[in-house]
Amino acid sequence: MKDLTLLIQRLDLIWMFVFSTPFFLIALFWFRFASGIQFIIFFFATCFYLGIALTHHFRQKTLILEIVIEYILIAVLALIVVQSLIL
Repeated sequence: MKDLTLLIQRLDLIWMFVFSTPFFLIALFWFRFASGIQFIIFFFATCFYLGIALTHHFRQKTLILEIVIEYILIAVLALIVVQSLIL
């Protein structure tokens, strides 16, 4: 159990993002004819990105309100752009 805790603490969040990206891309390709499901997949990917980014800044002790607002605005903008492209 102690080794698992150390592994989780050492796990770099950027690598989690890198290894999860193919999963989201395959899911988007698999449901390429269902735009509603594609939007839900992209929403979860955006939330995952937001969580990783905020956790990264929290660990680095650089998390301030401006960074939170910036990441939220970028995520919302990405959702709007993707929604206009797939719907």
